[in-house]
Amino acid sequence: MSPPAGGSGAVASGSGKRHTRRGTVRTSLAALLLVVGASAVRPAHVYAYATVGPEPVAGSSGLPNGRIYEQVSPANKSGNSAGKGPLVSRYYSVAATDGNAVLFGASGGVGNAVTGATNNFYVARRSGSGWDTTAAMPRWVGTTRGALFETPRWLDPAADLTRLVFVAQEAYAPPPDAHDSSNIFIADQDLSVAPLWAGRPAIEHPSGEFRTLIPVGGSSDRRTLYFAYAGTLLPEDEQRAPQTSLNGSGAWGFYEYSGSVLTEAGVLPNGSLSPFGAVPAAIAPVGQGERVANPDQLDNQISVDGSRAFFVSPDPNVSTASPFEQVGPCEQHPCTTDPPELYVRETAPDGARRTVLVSQSRLAGHVGDAAPHGPTALPSTAASRFTGEAYSFVFASPDGSRAYFASVDQLTNDAPKDSSPKTYEFNLATKELTFLPGVVGSIVTSTDDGSSLLFENTSASTPELARWSSGPDGGTITKIADLPGAPTCAARAPVEVSNVVCIGPARVSADGSVTVFETNAPIAGFNDSGGFDQVFRYDAASDELNCVSCPPTGVAPSGDAVISGIDEQGNESESGATAGVVDSRGISLDGGQVFFDTPDPLIVRDRNDARDVYEWDSGTRYLVSSGTSTQDSIFLDNSASGSDVFFATASGLVQGDTDGAYDVYDARIPHAGDNVDPTAVPCEGDVCQGPPSVPHLFDAPASAAVSEPVSLAPVVSKPSVAPLTTAQKRAAALRACRAKRTKHKRRICEAQARKRYRQSKRGGGK
Repeated sequence: MSPPAGGSGAVASGSGKRHTRRGTVRTSLAALLLVVGASAVRPAHVYAYATVGPEPVAGSSGLPNGRIYEQVSPANKSGNSAGKGPLVSRYYSVAATDGNAVLFGASGGVGNAVTGATNNFYVARRSGSGWDTTAAMPRWVGTTRGALFETPRWLDPAADLTRLVFVAQEAYAPPPDAHDSSNIFIADQDLSVAPLWAGRPAIEHPSGEFRTLIPVGGSSDRRTLYFAYAGTLLPEDEQRAPQTSLNGSGAWGFYEYSGSVLTEAGVLPNGSLSPFGAVPAAIAPVGQGERVANPDQLDNQISVDGSRAFFVSPDPNVSTASPFEQVGPCEQHPCTTDPPELYVRETAPDGARRTVLVSQSRLAGHVGDAAPHGPTALPSTAASRFTGEAYSFVFASPDGSRAYFASVDQLTNDAPKDSSPKTYEFNLATKELTFLPGVVGSIVTSTDDGSSLLFENTSASTPELARWSSGPDGGTITKIADLPGAPTCAARAPVEVSNVVCIGPARVSADGSVTVFETNAPIAGFNDSGGFDQVFRYDAASDELNCVSCPPTGVAPSGDAVISGIDEQGNESESGATAGVVDSRGISLDGGQVFFDTPDPLIVRDRNDARDVYEWDSGTRYLVSSGTSTQDSIFLDNSASGSDVFFATASGLVQGDTDGAYDVYDARIPHAGDNVDPTAVPCEGDVCQGPPSVPHLFDAPASAAVSEPVSLAPVVSKPSVAPLTTAQKRAAALRACRAKRTKHKRRICEAQARKRYRQSKRGGGK
């Protein structure tokens, strides 16, 4: 698998190097990846492919599980939109774990909230009196840079949304600390208190520039956070200063901010720092730290409690032993010949810190020695959907207890002695290193404790999606799906991508038994043709794979189904969009519910030619949004339990929402103690059914007749909408196609719209 080119780079003829924005990725990495799995031995117990599950049942009209609509964003928006704007497909949105708060973006000021940012972000919280919206960010203190620079570059919220880490190019710290360039701050819920300046330099003349700074996670309350920076901030950075540069292409530093104290996070086991830097292990080769495609690309390099942080040192971009060595910096100043090694920085409950070498040998006579060639960076499946330059040196379990990495070195006695990348597991509790035979290729997701993994198995003759489970003799591997002839990500990426199947985002239930993932691969047995993403659910207990988003048999998909708006849009911080560190959930904690949006009508009540939001629950699909809006309705996030589904829609779903602009709604199963808003009462009888005798492009599937529990929906204050003619539907569908990200997507979308129009004409449509 040859490394893809960067956003503005090209393959230099005869140079033997592939140029990227970050530098060059030498063809030696491509050679290593081409021989992946050549000598790998599979575990003794390998199961057959997962059973193809039945097509989902279509739910009847009304919301499932007693949900009601609650309008979250304020009715007074001064003509602005919330959740989705006219010029962006999706604003960054994250729900609190309990569903009683949600962070969302808007096109301008909404309600009485005051914010200092042009690209406004707000937090709505639910109390006994309903939803109340406040600004998420404090007012800026700066005066010189102008409104353009007020837009936050990164947002990283705490799990309960009471703290917000953000990176912005204006000054948010008051004098005398006011700084008028991009830096990292922490805002508490009380915006009358000045935010903490986490990146405040402790030296008089820091080098580098503050623009190249990226947060990479921290503890769930964000009282501990980690970030990477291209310049210098602390006295300990003195040795690294000569290797830094103004454009962010030199040696980076890795930092921890905890207890209002900024410290080095890239400390080596002997307590020293490499003069050639340290960077978070999952974003090490990323171009200038800017092109992190989505939060899933971070590969759990920071544990959820913030006590473990995985990094590589030296920075691969200033190491001549790394395929990511940059030509420019190594011509301007000395680079190191040492390969990057993988480490973890641990913080004990008593606050004591230590660093452990992860990429270490367990061979007799070399126990504890660093891997001669260090870890091998593999393509990040999460990032490859949007950039061709993202590679990761580690995939850790979310709790940080296990780290998985590849290396061409034989590090254990049972590992083959050849040049193929071999996958190892490092157990942080026992400090044991285990070779994992048959686990070859990029890891997609992991259970919380790392006891099982989903990975793209590239050792087979045909790529497979497989699940590894820990156990004796290297564990067991279950083949979930064959991926024959899968389209690559090249159609959706702005740069060249080679031999990478689009897999992800992926989610795992709390007990690890259910995995939900997106892919554009044409998995046999499902109606997922056309190269569009569909959402699949794998149940390990029944060894069954289901497509929760595929249209009914005989209806061709017309676009991507989406469980993560961040993944769909991508973190394009360079274009002025706000990037996010925390992703949306898309599934309930137990894996019993899946939430997504899709342009395809999956039940009869969905009668528009626009995106709508759906819930899959125990084999039945339900429509969450109205299904009648002429504009897209998009899924934003859900609470951990799945009792709250936040989405943006231009439909007026409660009394009083009559402005026709986008609003954020919660399809909410009432919580204990809720005082239900009078405008959000459930409806009864025919009011829930929508306009009668609405024509549709296809008949209801036979499964629609299956009975389902009584469901509730709100009273909608808008008058009934007259059915659209088929020609009007075709025109609306073609207009919607113009919003697709790439020409390839637009062409496919338009072709499908015209095909539906021809079919409906033959069936007597107008």
